[in-house]
Order: sequence, then structure tokens, then C-alpha cells
Amino acid sequence: MHKFTCLVKNEIIKLTKRKGTLVMAALFLAAIVGLTGLFKIVAESSAQSDTDWRQESFQQGEVAGNVDYYGTLYHDSIVYDENGSILSSDLELKELYEYWTYLAEHEVRYDDWLYTNGLYAEYCAAKFALENGTAGALAGEYSARTAKIESYMEKDGWRAYYQDRMAEIQSGYTGTDKEAQLWFYRYSLDRGIAPESGEMYTLLLSVKNAKTALAELDASAAAGEEISEEHRSELQDDITLGVWRLENGVTRDISAEVKNSSLFEVEEINFWSIFAACKTLIKLVGVMCIVIAGSIVASEFSQGTYKFLLMSPAKRWKILVAKFVTVLLFGIAMMAVLYLLSFACCLLFFGTADLALPLLSVQNGVVVPSSPLLSILGDYLLSSVEILAMALLAFAISALVKGNALAISASLLVYFSGTLLESILRSLGVDFGRYLLFANLDLPALYAGTELYAGQSFGFAVAVILCHLIVFGWTAWDAFTRREM
Repeated sequence: MHKFTCLVKNEIIKLTKRKGTLVMAALFLAAIVGLTGLFKIVAESSAQSDTDWRQESFQQGEVAGNVDYYGTLYHDSIVYDENGSILSSDLELKELYEYWTYLAEHEVRYDDWLYTNGLYAEYCAAKFALENGTAGALAGEYSARTAKIESYMEKDGWRAYYQDRMAEIQSGYTGTDKEAQLWFYRYSLDRGIAPESGEMYTLLLSVKNAKTALAELDASAAAGEEISEEHRSELQDDITLGVWRLENGVTRDISAEVKNSSLFEVEEINFWSIFAACKTLIKLVGVMCIVIAGSIVASEFSQGTYKFLLMSPAKRWKILVAKFVTVLLFGIAMMAVLYLLSFACCLLFFGTADLALPLLSVQNGVVVPSSPLLSILGDYLLSSVEILAMALLAFAISALVKGNALAISASLLVYFSGTLLESILRSLGVDFGRYLLFANLDLPALYAGTELYAGQSFGFAVAVILCHLIVFGWTAWDAFTRREM
């Protein structure tokens, strides 16, 4: 064991003395710091120019545009007499013109609950009928309705509106979403969640929508229609998770951010989204390991040190294993650096405010909080299998050829062309692609339930990878032990 340890130490010393290794490591560190720093710059730039563009678009676009549009149509419809008095006009156009003018003058927000529930439109229509004498026998009803809506416009007027809506629904409403709406209004009143309450209100709406969708699905099933049990289960889990978050005041759900594994899927820049996106750099670790594994044996031949290596008392297979262990140790070190340095950079750039947020999941109808740090660490461990497989492939190629540059280029070519070939086969519907190594390397996605091919499972992927590892390992061992000096 001591001799083997000395062999590994010797290989590590040779590896660290290579300028190429140091350059790759330095560039890798720069990539981690640069990536997180770039997102910090983008976040600050967005914060400085952060304007309520939806409101601006609503007021300056939709509202102002409709004021001009209906104003022009209304004024064009007016017929004047010789004295300049109005003989007739299109009252429908006038009503629309006055409605949009009201929204413009009062700077109504696009997300104002009175606007989204159509109360401003109802209010303006009733007032228009009263002021222009078109209400007729309904004048009393219109007058009472405008007074009622004006009471809704007062502070906490939403409470009166919600109570009135509950009374209306209970009196004779028979829609499939009846229970969902009653639950929504009752929960809002009990917990004091006003329509302007931001994240909590948005969460409450999402639960209501899930309850409504579930009720519609159950109604379809009761009518004899075929429904997706998987979709029904997802809706139930969404409701369970949403209610749990409401009860515990957890407005942020970081599950999507933690599971994110692509730089191009970052929707909101924060600690967890960037820390998770740094998992993309695992590919760089794989490339570095391929380069090192592809040269660690071939360089002995290209530099003429192979014969001196074989003169040592150590057996060939021990020398081979020592070189492979060196590659693995380098890969483990780079993975640890990636995890710890990206974590430190995210702490530095984005603070610790989100650090205590739990990762929530629903298991058997029960919400289970877990550590997002451990979840991401698990993805790193599963992704390390890809690095192991590609390093062993490059190691086998390195043992087969004598040229250092040829071994590296051939290894990288196999890596990238294999991934491309698998994608082409999958797009063409060739089922044989499931048996290729590259179709089974994304273990984090397969563990989460994603299937590139129908029926593809995590266990199947592990079995395919093991078969390839055995072939690559045997090839490297056979080529190295049989080679003549």
C-alpha cells in the first residue's frame, strides 16, 4: 500500500508541475468568479433601471391608446346644428371614451383588483347611464350600485366586496369552481390577505387556480371522461404545498431555482438561482479531466519516459491504477472547488438573506422540507459519474495511442461527437440510442424522473454506465500491460 501511495504522490507531483494543469486550474477559478460576478453586475444594472414597465405599458400604451382611439371615434360621430349645438352622437363610443379617460385620470394600476374584477367598468357604465339620462327605470338600481362600488374603493373595501361575493356564490352559484372561490374569499378574510398583498396574494391565487383546475378535472371524471391521474396528482401536490406555504408564511419556493442546471434558464437573479446555475461548469471539470486523462499515459510515450517508468519495481497495473487515481483526485478536487467557491462567491455577491429558505417537496401527500445545499451537493455527486465515465474513456484512448496531442484530441472528439450523435438518434426516434453512454450520463435529471427515452429509468442508466466503465477499464488495462517497451 505504501508503494502504491508513493506512485500516486509521484503522479500528482508530475501533474502539478505541468504548466498546462496550472493554466487550466487558473482559468477554471476565473470562470467561477467571473460567472458569479457577471450575474451580480447584471442584477445591479437591472435594479438601477428597474421601472414598473407593466404599469407604464398599461397607462402609456393600452389606456392612452384607447383614450385617443375612442375619443377620435366619438368626436367624429357628433352631429352639430347650425348654431354649433350637438344634435346627436354615438353614446356607446362616448361611454367607452369616458371609461378609459377615468382610468387615465385616476392612474389606475394594471393589477388593481377593482380593475381586474371589472368594477371600474361597471362603475363608469352606471354613472354614465345616470348622468346621460339613459338609466330609465333602472336609475335607482344604478345609483345603489355606484354607491356600493364607491364603498369598495375605500380603505379595506375589499373585505366588503369579498363578503358580498361569498353571499352571491352561496345563494345560487353552481359552477365547478364554487368551493374553490368560497375557500379563496374565506381564507383571504380570515388571514387578512388583501388583493394588494404581493407575494402572499399571488401564492393564494395560485392555490385557488389549482383547486379550480382539480374541481374541473373531477367534474370531467364524474361525467365519464378519461383524465390523467398523473396531472390530478400534480394538482393535489400543488394545493398541499401551496396551503403549507400559506400556513407557514413561506412566500418563496426555491425548488425550481435549485433544480435549475442551465445558465440559460435563470429567470430571477438571486443566491439560489446562480448557485444552482454554476452546476453548468461541471462540464468544464469533465473537459479538464478528459484532457489530463488523455495525456497522462500518452505523454509517457511522446516524451520517451515510458521505458524508465517500466524499470521501476512496481507492476504495470499498479502504475496504471495510480495514474487513474490521480485523474480522479484531480476531478474530485475541482468539483470541491467549484461547489465551495461558487457558494462563497454567491454569498459575497448576493448575501445570506435566502440561505435559510427550505427546499420543499411533497411526498405521499405530506410537505417535506429539506436542505437545498444538500440537494445541490447530491447533483454534484451524481454528475461526478459522468466525469468518471469520460475520464476512463480518455484514459483508455491514452493507453491505446502514443501521441499526446492525438490522445487528447481523440478523447474530446469522442466526447462531443458522441453527445451530438445521441441527440440526432433521439430526434429521429431511434430507440437504440438508449444504450449509448451519452444518453445515460445526465443522472441528476434521470433521478428526478426525466426520461430521454420512453421507459428509461435511473437504474437502467446506472447499468449502462457500469457496462461502459468495465469495457473502458479493461481496454486501458489490456493496452497498457501488453505494450512493448
